[in-house]
Amino acid sequence: MIIEFSDAALKQTPQYATPGALKTDFAVWLYEREVLTLAQAARLCDQTRLQFQKTLKSKGVHLHYSSEDLKADVQNM
Repeated sequence: MIIEFSDAALKQTPQYATPGALKTDFAVWLYEREVLTLAQAARLCDQTRLQFQKTLKSKGVHLHYSSEDLKADVQNM
């Protein structure tokens, strides 16, 4: 899928001066709404999971990690 934005529109929003910044914020937005998993959102913005976790932290977004996730991780150890 290709989404195009005009240069003029991007210049009006300096935080999105690059396509990468826009893609990262879109991935964060989708992750916050639980549309994408951590791994899917990281891939969307071309980051590793660790890099994306740091991105989430810098934007004040908490990880989605439930007690069920913890139980599954413990069982898989």
